[in-house]
Amino acid sequence: MREGNRIMNSDSELFKSCLEILHCRMELTQYVYPFELYEEDKVIKEHISKCKKIFKQIIAGSILDAFTKRKQILSAADHKFLYKKIKKDIYSLLELHIKNYYEDVVVKYVYFNASNKS
Repeated sequence: MREGNRIMNSDSELFKSCLEILHCRMELTQYVYPFELYEEDKVIKEHISKCKKIFKQIIAGSILDAFTKRKQILSAADHKFLYKKIKKDIYSLLELHIKNYYEDVVVKYVYFNASNKS
């Protein structure tokens, strides 16, 4: 599975894919309703949360793909171990990029008030 410090698609390829997903939306719109408590950067947090779900799917899928291509059987325990290890490696690389994303992304706020009617 691992050859030296490399993963099936390589750590750098997985990392690049995750970065592309994170930066696919550099302009976000946050709707602010009068009956909700205002939460700063809510839309950024939601985007990052969605990205992390996708990252997890990519990592899990890449592990399975690597074993399928090699026609090797992967136990659930081995998959879980590899998944945790690779996820930790990728997330440690992404940590700074996620922090920088908060500064780089543009958030447009749309405020609704109780007197607006659709």
